[in-house]
Amino acid sequence: MIPTTVQDNFFDRPDELVRLADSLEFTPAEEQQYPGARSAPFSIIDKDLDRFVGQRILRSWFHAGEFSRTTDLNWVADIRFQIVEPAHEEQYHLKNRGWAHYDSSIKFGGIIYLNPDPEPGTGTDILQTKKGYFWSRPDAITVERQFYKDPSSVSDEEYEKAWRDINDQWEETIRVENRYNRMMVFNNQQAHRVHTFGHKQKRLTIAFFFHQLRGPNPPFSRF
Repeated sequence: MIPTTVQDNFFDRPDELVRLADSLEFTPAEEQQYPGARSAPFSIIDKDLDRFVGQRILRSWFHAGEFSRTTDLNWVADIRFQIVEPAHEEQYHLKNRGWAHYDSSIKFGGIIYLNPDPEPGTGTDILQTKKGYFWSRPDAITVERQFYKDPSSVSDEEYEKAWRDINDQWEETIRVENRYNRMMVFNNQQAHRVHTFGHKQKRLTIAFFFHQLRGPNPPFSRF
């Protein structure tokens, strides 16, 4: 299992990635399962970049020599830029807060923060349940996705009830602040959410999701 990991100064030249993101088109999710919009996968934009970023992420746990032969370590990952505009002029309004969730369909995932001068409070919360379990609320998720599709179609009252039905079941255990060129990784059993999306600028990140990982176990799990 890949542990929750934070690494600063992740790329040597992060400004180049910011410039690349500025040149791309972004598209909202067809099913509104996440806020904002994402670019095409890196595997389509630039295969070499896709390989470089995937390998750079995995080198946080694997020895460099394990990348020397393609049979040693292989992966399938979805790596994209994501941009989210603030949904409310008040930073801590619930419409500017993330929703607690797992990325349970993947091996592990994470983000790389790419705002050169990020707003305070726009990082990521690591969560645990208050009672040791949680209830899924399909009606609340429907409201969330409707809001992502058309924010004006959901009233503040309706949104607050749905948000609290999900998020009041959780408590924050760790908050990782948004820092330029910081990578954060969480495994598929780690609940998390965006603390806030800010209120002054668009929140730019690289979002990555590793669906398959084949090869040797990470060094810390070989004992």
